[in-house]
Amino acid sequence: GYDDGASRPQFERSAQNVRRLLAVADRRLTEPRERAILARLHRSFDAFMDLDVVAYRALQAGQDRRVKRIFLGPEIRNFEAMAAAAGDLAAEEQRRNDQVERSFDQRLTDAKKTLVVVGLGAGVLIVLLLLTASDIARLALEQQASREP
Repeated sequence: GYDDGASRPQFERSAQNVRRLLAVADRRLTEPRERAILARLHRSFDAFMDLDVVAYRALQAGQDRRVKRIFLGPEIRNFEAMAAAAGDLAAEEQRRNDQVERSFDQRLTDAKKTLVVVGLGAGVLIVLLLLTASDIARLALEQQASREP
């Protein structure tokens, strides 16, 4: 509005891109907390775009003061609501990524512990087998020695 609509085509492309990204998010974000934040983002974006139509018509009608009142009042609040929702969504995704990473780290630690326990068990078994084999060999030698004249 401040450039008399010169950047309108760029704004419309950006708005289309946001709609596309929201559609992707709708398909991919399925957790209840994500859905709730995404719903807030949709509402604030829709309110922003609905008011943009009013502001653009006012601009085309030469009502510059009305355009400035819209942009400097409710449109800023709508933009802030979108930014807050987007920030909350980013924080939620970071929280979920951290949770997945912690879970992965815990499973990796558990797997390493299991490998150590299995390795220890195998080591003990090998020692027992060696002792048993040594005892069997000694007994066999003793029996052979007792049979010889």
